[in-house]
Amino acid sequence: MKNIIFISLIAFIYPSYLEVESQISSNIDYVSTDINDNSGISFAYNHNIVKSGYFSLYAGISYTASPLKFENSNLYSLDSDLGIITQCNDIVDPIDTEVNIGYIFIKPQYKTSDKLSLWFSLGINIFDVNYLQITHPYQKYNLVCDNCDDDNYDNDIEYYVLADQCESCAASYENISSFGGMGFGIGMDFSLTDKISLSIGKYSNNNKNIAGYDVSVFQHENFDLDISRYVFSFKYHFIK
Repeated sequence: MKNIIFISLIAFIYPSYLEVESQISSNIDYVSTDINDNSGISFAYNHNIVKSGYFSLYAGISYTASPLKFENSNLYSLDSDLGIITQCNDIVDPIDTEVNIGYIFIKPQYKTSDKLSLWFSLGINIFDVNYLQITHPYQKYNLVCDNCDDDNYDNDIEYYVLADQCESCAASYENISSFGGMGFGIGMDFSLTDKISLSIGKYSNNNKNIAGYDVSVFQHENFDLDISRYVFSFKYHFIK
């Protein structure tokens, strides 16, 4: 892992080619939320570390120059069974979710003809998310103590009793940053000249347990963040 990061930094300082990626479409998926959009531009720096015949191996790093933007809808909490739960509020006129993605990767590439090359990439992610919103179930428990009105603490019996429950409680998260999770990409390049090529590809970036919520005093649930992107890229080769 340290070697990949080191070589990727070299790719930034001394790239074999520079890549500008424009998102054709993108999708963000977490909990029961699924949103689509087509914004975002990324820059990628790639450094060639192996070249043998038709095969090349690159290491690189990319980051969004402008974030992926996803428009959120209003979220409404359902009333709890007994009306005791008060912390489940509606979310009205939420801000857009903006996601910046850093991607440190290795990229094998195979040249099938003078013009066409196939590639895939594998690496780790850096996520910076300004806002996420979800709905989740919530149960409120009250702590009950039997025999607590005397001075003998040995007779105290404490336990929790379900007081109320809500099937859907709205919650939001702000300024989530994470390092880790796997990224994967696959695509093809078409050479226009010795220096310029065009590329189309698909990337999947995910991070496990990026945030979480309390279902009750007994249960905490984490959720994953999965982002898939179709991109169209312009590549300028310094070394080929």
